[in-house]
Amino acid sequence: MQVAIVGGTGLIGNALIPHLMEAGHSVTLVTRRESASPPPSLRGEGLRVSVWDPARKRGQFPQGVEAVINLAGAGIADRRWTAARKAVLWKSRVDQAGEVLGAMRAVGARVLLQASAVGIYGDCGDDSVDEGSGAGAGFLAELTQGWEAAVAGAEGIRTVLLRTGNVLSRRGGVMGALLPLFRWGVGGVVGSGRQGFPWIHIEDEVGAILYLLESESASGAFNLVAPGIVDQAAFTKSLGKALHRPTLLPVPAWLLRLVLGERSSLLLEGARVVPRHLLDHGYSFRFPELPGALADLLRV
Repeated sequence: MQVAIVGGTGLIGNALIPHLMEAGHSVTLVTRRESASPPPSLRGEGLRVSVWDPARKRGQFPQGVEAVINLAGAGIADRRWTAARKAVLWKSRVDQAGEVLGAMRAVGARVLLQASAVGIYGDCGDDSVDEGSGAGAGFLAELTQGWEAAVAGAEGIRTVLLRTGNVLSRRGGVMGALLPLFRWGVGGVVGSGRQGFPWIHIEDEVGAILYLLESESASGAFNLVAPGIVDQAAFTKSLGKALHRPTLLPVPAWLLRLVLGERSSLLLEGARVVPRHLLDHGYSFRFPELPGALADLLRV
């Protein structure tokens, strides 16, 4: 299959592209930068680069593409959520998703795997949620609803919404931010610790995306999270145990709100998310439980 990836140079794209090529797919990395070349980690036989920047009317979407994986979106945790930053987050997700959909129609692509997030469920307390649950409240939930709505009802296009949780990887993401703190012995429970912590090993994130790409019956929303549900306190304890480090220094909610502002909701809110549709479709998780995932990621 000829596959185009938009936003493919981040954590997930770097891991996904080699697996796509190994599976026999022809991959094109779509970028807005005219001088772009594949990052060293993504260079390999069969990977092409195509420039496409609709805002500046530069380049074009690659012809002959059958499927698109859209992972684009400005970093959600990079900066304070000022009004200007929220506008950037909206544009890079909602507006760009609509542009990708329009470009797909122009070249006749028929499959779209669209990035989304479990943030759509909002703060759910002790309640478990799956793909049949309603959307929650707050900026993250509103942003994710807009993100998904931008590609809803695409006639003739099989659309899969990738509602991803916290991706665990040696190469960055939440693990990249937390590992130094825990290794220094200053990791601890955040807030109450009872907030759900939906997680997924990077290999299952990639494996699930490839599975959904190749499964012609898959469409609609899929929670890309492991079935082993934990809260933030349990995650903290498991990570500390895996690293043989104490986890005695709690991070109070008031301090996070003072330092991070509204962005603190990324750490203080959560949901116990169930991957109901992935399990129903027969996907077999390589790392269904957190201890096994951490053991793999932290092995020497």
